[in-house]
Amino acid sequence: MKEGRDDGVLVIGEPLAELRPAADGSLAVDYSGDALNVAVRLARGGRSVALATAVGADRFSGELLERMSGEAVSDRWVQRTPDGVMGIYLVELDGAERRFTYWRSTSAASRLVDAVGPDRLRAAAVESEVVVLSGITLAILDEDQRRTLVELLSDACRSGTRVVFDPNVRLLVWGSLRDAQRWTGELVRLASVVLASTEDLELLGVSTDGLSGQVDELVVTAGADPTRWWCDGASGAIDVPPVEAVDTTGAGDAFDAAYLLARLGGADVPGSVVAGHAAAADAVRHRGGLLWDAAGSRGTGPSGVGARSTDSARTT
Repeated sequence: MKEGRDDGVLVIGEPLAELRPAADGSLAVDYSGDALNVAVRLARGGRSVALATAVGADRFSGELLERMSGEAVSDRWVQRTPDGVMGIYLVELDGAERRFTYWRSTSAASRLVDAVGPDRLRAAAVESEVVVLSGITLAILDEDQRRTLVELLSDACRSGTRVVFDPNVRLLVWGSLRDAQRWTGELVRLASVVLASTEDLELLGVSTDGLSGQVDELVVTAGADPTRWWCDGASGAIDVPPVEAVDTTGAGDAFDAAYLLARLGGADVPGSVVAGHAAAADAVRHRGGLLWDAAGSRGTGPSGVGARSTDSARTT
């Protein structure tokens, strides 16, 4: 470890307010999004973790910051913008599978690089042992912010920071397969660890053979099929234990966080994959992207939900 380096983890990305239809017809509110899910799970696992993002002055944003404080996720690199709002999504279930509708096109997090500031974000990355981000983080940003983020992460990597990247491909958010391929490729070139799925790779037109030669450590999940891994010239496959899913929201985030916790704790890759499987299996047994303490969860939706329903929505 270099002198002055924090031993913590920096997660860069977009938190979201999660809306779910309740039995009485109201909308129950929680907080989720891949970056938030991973950050909270890392903190619950005992890691020093900070979330870098931008939020607004709305009630959702204020409640999120309270949740983060309760989970010991640092908001040192969270910028609250007076004219911003948090992105939201509605999740509806068909069995255990999900249908999402998003209102995020004008979310504060879509300007997170500019809002936090490139110099501050660079300092945050350089100070951290590990930076975690996903393709969704890149997808919500404009071209200039993507370029700036790649440049500052390159600087951090040269200083010894390790980047963990999950492509988490959402083409409706990207808007363009070419952009998804280009910018995912840029992050893969920086990453020490890539945590992907077969669905991600198929969408990007990337083979596991090609990708395994580009990164030090690659893990590829495949739903109920065995998870494959490559590291330091070795490779293998780990069976996925059967589980009866209630809701698959957040399963990939649970896997990523548990895998990373295990690796940072000294476990080998196969053992870390097993830890990831266990966390994902637990995640799909409950509804929602993240299981919050009952005292801070499932409240009545704040006023303003209906007012914001005129924002641009995306469904996937």
